[in-house]
Amino acid sequence: MIAVKAKFDGKQIILPEDFERPEAGDVVVLFDADDWRTDDPAYLKAAEEALAKVWDNSDDDIFNTMLGMRRGCPSPHGRNLLS
Repeated sequence: MIAVKAKFDGKQIILPEDFERPEAGDVVVLFDADDWRTDDPAYLKAAEEALAKVWDNSDDDIFNTMLGMRRGCPSPHGRNLLS
């Protein structure tokens, strides 16, 4: 992955002229937070959806279990594994 500083004119991403880019491929686009109105409904919706993808998933349930055990809660197996 390569990071390139570019400009966005409201419709297109403008890459530096001297950037040697491939013919085609996938890209990841990040917008500088200073340039984005964080009270914009579109921004808030996008941020909420992105957070939900990484926060609300069953793959992370193990961490919730471990956090509960760390706080002294019994494990789902009926015993406190940390005592």
